[in-house]
Amino acid sequence: MRTCGFLASAQSGPKCPLCMNANKAGATVCGSCGRDLQPAHL
Repeated sequence: MRTCGFLASAQSGPKCPLCMNANKAGATVCGSCGRDLQPAHL
């Protein structure tokens, strides 16, 4: 599983656009980094 480059800033809240796109699509896991999508992603 690839590591999302945005995870490095997880402390301040990740801003992964792929996570947000997956979240908008109704997914529960990011298709890029595999992280569980939570409201904190937004």
